[in-house]
Amino acid sequence: MPLRSKLVDRGYTLTELIVVFGIIALVATITIPAILPLTRGRHLRTSSAVGSAALMNLRMYAINRRVTGPCTFIQATPTDFTKIAGATDSYSYFETIMNGKTLPSELAQFVHVMPRRVRQDGVLGDTFPVSATTLGNRYTPFLFKADGSLTLEAGASAADQNAVAIRIYLVDLRSVRSSADWLAPADNIIKGDFNGNGNIDTNELGRGWVYRALEISKLTGRVRAIDPDKE
Repeated sequence: MPLRSKLVDRGYTLTELIVVFGIIALVATITIPAILPLTRGRHLRTSSAVGSAALMNLRMYAINRRVTGPCTFIQATPTDFTKIAGATDSYSYFETIMNGKTLPSELAQFVHVMPRRVRQDGVLGDTFPVSATTLGNRYTPFLFKADGSLTLEAGASAADQNAVAIRIYLVDLRSVRSSADWLAPADNIIKGDFNGNGNIDTNELGRGWVYRALEISKLTGRVRAIDPDKE
């Protein structure tokens, strides 16, 4: 007759469960901060591809049909940036018109457009005058001409009249600290140098805007994608 084990099956002890959950919490603490920037980057890369395709298609349409092709930006920006993570009225898209049809190209959620002129000396010019509004934002900063080049909207300053390109920032609004920074974006604010001393100090690390950019040459209409991490 086989011997029966007198050992009784038992469950996990409280100590063992605490150790397991502690390990899970430790792994999550390490990995989640590394994964979140990659997720935001994916939204921006997708929006950059959508915007680039819309611009290149509009340019080719203007050339092939020998017409002027306007590109309009439409977006609603929440006025309270402290609640941006839960905003439901946030949207942004490019609108182009081809063959009499309006073609919207919607960007990823929380990705908004901030166009800037690029002056001859490489310095970024002012934002477009009408881009300073918040809700119901709709503006056309440039037109593609029949030769593929750009006609820019009138600049706010004399220096901007001679801009050589348009740089369209595609910004994750969750990385913008306040509506004041969004409406009056100095170059140092975009980079994260909030005290304006020309350096990114220890307390400012990781606080710059999360963005990609599309730059369009005024002379040729060529569209170039810019990744700030590789510039």
